[in-house]
Amino acid sequence: MKIVNLLPLLLSFVAFLLCGCSDDDKQEEIVSELNFLKGTEFSVSIKADGGSASTLVNSTSSISLHTIVDWVSTSVTEVSENTYSVQIDIAANSSANERKTGIYQLRIEVVQAGKRAVIEAKELNEVAKLLGIGWNLGNHFDSYGMTKYSWWDLSTPSQSLYDKLKEYGFSSVRIPVTWYPYMGAAPDYTIESKYLDLIESNVSMALKSGLAVVINIHHDGAESKNWLDIKGAAKSAERNDTVKAEIKAVWTQIANRFADFDESLVFEGFNELHDGGWGWGDNRKDGGKQYAILNEWNQLFVDVVRGTGGNNATRYLSVPAYSTNIDLAKSDFVLPKDVVSDKLILSVHFYDPYNFTLEDSKSEWGHTGDASKKVDGSDETYVLKQFKVLYDTFVKDGVPVYIGEFGCVRRSDSRSEQFRRYWLEYIVKAAKTYSLPLMYWDNNAKETGLENSGVIDHSTGSLNNSDSETVVNLMTSAWNKDDEEYTIEWVYDNQAPE
Repeated sequence: MKIVNLLPLLLSFVAFLLCGCSDDDKQEEIVSELNFLKGTEFSVSIKADGGSASTLVNSTSSISLHTIVDWVSTSVTEVSENTYSVQIDIAANSSANERKTGIYQLRIEVVQAGKRAVIEAKELNEVAKLLGIGWNLGNHFDSYGMTKYSWWDLSTPSQSLYDKLKEYGFSSVRIPVTWYPYMGAAPDYTIESKYLDLIESNVSMALKSGLAVVINIHHDGAESKNWLDIKGAAKSAERNDTVKAEIKAVWTQIANRFADFDESLVFEGFNELHDGGWGWGDNRKDGGKQYAILNEWNQLFVDVVRGTGGNNATRYLSVPAYSTNIDLAKSDFVLPKDVVSDKLILSVHFYDPYNFTLEDSKSEWGHTGDASKKVDGSDETYVLKQFKVLYDTFVKDGVPVYIGEFGCVRRSDSRSEQFRRYWLEYIVKAAKTYSLPLMYWDNNAKETGLENSGVIDHSTGSLNNSDSETVVNLMTSAWNKDDEEYTIEWVYDNQAPE
């Protein structure tokens, strides 16, 4: 067949079948020297395993195809007058790098993904075994700015709630607690006995159900607006001393109340401490002062609890990174010194990308998501990178990490809901792969969109939406299912919406 000029070719693509799709795991590109690809008519995207693509082309002239690489072969068959079948076969790519080339005279670009490395699941440490996949009681005991002993979620947690959580496959429950509405004045900062009784009652119900429990000081430090004022403490030694006196008083009372509880109860020193900028405020320009204050407070928390004796002498204690941010954990977190070995846990949270998980301003996520409907650079590769940072920086060296909060809001349309489910399953599976126990944030909000992440009723434990059973099963199975074929790669290849 003679080679003809591309310009007079009249191309009509009647059908096009691809075997495989683009891998979102971007690697270093091997770019063809065929610069004319800037005018590419169409592109063929193939997985690393290789595959074939074919199309019918209408042309008044005969067609001849050429390529300069040995991993692509082509054939052209005339099926009828002016109609040709074009077959493209791509060999497997054993390299980790994506590779590209061109086929001309039709100006076809071929893009093949690099071979994806298989991530070996890490052995679960003792904290991962204890906490596993967990669930948050949301803001129930975090209710402030309202009448005392009334609750934002309008619920009354019961034994049934905790029994149901265990039945659904959860291993643990985090009970966030804000204390200051029930505290007296300095210097004792006495916590009301009734409130301590209520917290103890819930801890006891959860333990009775066979769940591990985490309790903390939650929004006493909300954006430095309450007494845990990290911004003020970073600017004033006097203010810092006042806060430290209160930390000592509060944690002494909590620790004494629970001194006889076994190590299935974990104390978490603080929640998302920051200055109101969620990790992007004055902490970025104060020379590390706020980071130093939090490291100091974490050390104080450990010392105070250990000093109360009883089972607190060896209890697991969790301490947060600034704003529970993974990147700031790596760069600025200092593990407190402890009188016992291997009983401290780093706490971080994961809601990336928040535009998708919390705001619902983006409706898709992952390698199959529409680029215009998702946040660039936040796909599966980013998740694995962040979790690997936690493993390599802390877990591998014997410092357990737990993700105290993660979650994604419920959607009103079925396609976006599919991406939500995929995100949840992928996050849990990735976390287990790196031995990172994690707890779903459930605020009992049962609608769709912004901040609506409720799946389980906070009073009875019943599933509160038509899709709750599916969502809960996805998460608990991703952690609990013991199947060597059920890997993070399998989730990527089989669970992402088409």
